[in-house]
Amino acid sequence: MLTCNFKGEKVEANEENASWLREVSRNGDLVCNECQTKVIFRQGTYRPHFYHYRRKKCSLSLESEEHNLGKLFIRDILRKQYPKEHIHLEETIESDQRADVLLDVPKRRFAFEIQFSPQTDEQWKERISKFQAADVTPVWILGYRKSIFELLKKTPYLIERKQNYHPHIIINLGRAKQNASHSLVSDKETFYMSKKFPNREIFHILTVVDGKCEFYMGYLRPRSKTIFYGSLVRVDENWIFNEYLSRFMSPTEIQYNALEEKKIAETQNRSNLRIELNKRILQYTKCNFLHEIPEIAIQSKRMNLPNLVIFASKSSANDVPERLLAEIAIYLKFVKSKPKRFSFNFLDDILPFLKKWGLVIPERKHELFAQLGYFLDKLCAAGILVDENHSGEWIVTGKRIITT
Repeated sequence: MLTCNFKGEKVEANEENASWLREVSRNGDLVCNECQTKVIFRQGTYRPHFYHYRRKKCSLSLESEEHNLGKLFIRDILRKQYPKEHIHLEETIESDQRADVLLDVPKRRFAFEIQFSPQTDEQWKERISKFQAADVTPVWILGYRKSIFELLKKTPYLIERKQNYHPHIIINLGRAKQNASHSLVSDKETFYMSKKFPNREIFHILTVVDGKCEFYMGYLRPRSKTIFYGSLVRVDENWIFNEYLSRFMSPTEIQYNALEEKKIAETQNRSNLRIELNKRILQYTKCNFLHEIPEIAIQSKRMNLPNLVIFASKSSANDVPERLLAEIAIYLKFVKSKPKRFSFNFLDDILPFLKKWGLVIPERKHELFAQLGYFLDKLCAAGILVDENHSGEWIVTGKRIITT
């Protein structure tokens, strides 16, 4: 075990306090946090730890060296994200359930449990209920004393591909391990997870071989009680723990989610701007619907402008394509309401106007610009605008669109 009690205070086994711990250990001042019997400090093969003075059936004394290494490994990963005062080793909570690593952050607590030995469904449920009774969220980490490649089904393609990302793997996680998964729920998971790994569950997987720990995220589906298939990604030091989802996230996923959230915000903002523009156009023209505006004919045959369709019959601004809404807005803004010889150009006038009202979508802007250019050329052909010397500076002639 990695912690014990010294005169009512919890102490941790580490190299920095080794000399002091040896001294108080010889004096018999160290006791087990669980069974309250005497323990001895020892610098073991891999890490300093405590062991019982006399052999005793205490759950802490039964934990393996690999289990202790796993605790320290998870603790060190969390310390890169959280101050050390928020992270506690071998902490017992109110329901008398002990957490391997307890993360105590404002308003929430997480118990990181490394599970090497198999458990029945009843044991899983009992431990989970104890954590929930103390309002602690368990984060289960499946521990194995073998490399990840030994857990994979022996497929040459998979064994040779020793990289951080292993797609389409088949892996043996042992019995009842599905209880340690985090279900992917579309309304709670991130954009990246729902698109990259659809219909999968998340497993935290820790391997300990010859004193070396490796941490993985498995995005898997159960094929049986022991066999799972899906994708596997190695967790490195750049990953962070997400408190809302109770799992670790990669920088790629975080960046992707940020971009998706930005896109959603931009789309909503454009929608609001379009509605506002629609409202202003109707107020200006004193109409109830855009297709009722007198200057805009629904069918080209009703216009004096051959083959020019300015607007289709739609009642909602969100139902109108960007090109059509832009055409009517440009006509009303720069042509209909302006006096003869008024001039405007694309870069200084039209483009800022389109951006102001959210009508420019980056991925479709070149298509929009080409269509608007065609529209302005049609107005020039009808004598409504003049583009002198093809300079890109349009001049209003005073002529208007006339409907029959």
